[in-house]
Amino acid sequence: MDKTIKVVDIEAFIRKNLNPERYRHSVGVMETAEKLAKHYGEDVEKAALAGILHDCGKNCAGKDPVNRLLAIGYPVSEMERLDPELLHGHIGALIASEIFDIQDEGILSAVSWHTTGKLGMSPLDKIIYIADYIEPNRDFEWVHPIRSAAYEDMDKCLVMCADCTLTFVMKKGKPIHPATVAMRNEILLQAGGTKR
Repeated sequence: MDKTIKVVDIEAFIRKNLNPERYRHSVGVMETAEKLAKHYGEDVEKAALAGILHDCGKNCAGKDPVNRLLAIGYPVSEMERLDPELLHGHIGALIASEIFDIQDEGILSAVSWHTTGKLGMSPLDKIIYIADYIEPNRDFEWVHPIRSAAYEDMDKCLVMCADCTLTFVMKKGKPIHPATVAMRNEILLQAGGTKR
């Protein structure tokens, strides 16, 4: 896999298909994912590809993602049917596979699950989930402590990210995706019940 050609091709696709703010965010996630991968001794090239790809399905989320994902056997939940925006990571993984011929399961998983998280997240899954939160263009109340935690303890940082998501979703009065709750609980249980 030639990373340079792939990233250049992907950046051009994202620049064309996403708005300028989402493009800047995607580049920010790619660069942050590279830094996190270096810090934790993970594959920097895979982190860069997953980072630049993570939101490539964003504009496709309104173009019948439910039927597209059902066609490949993804079990779309009732919550995802009601809020198809939750599916943009899975659509992004399809785009990565179909348009850019990326078949690496680790990259595809990181793109698929960067919004909700999941049980049994790999280090690359965690890096992309965290990078999406802390990239330099993000500016929200909890971002600074989350940024600090990102380079101290990935699991502690994931719990902080999940807490932020849960608070945000509850304030909007929306249902919470069970994958986020499951991820958070799994990390806390592995840490003996607390990760603060």
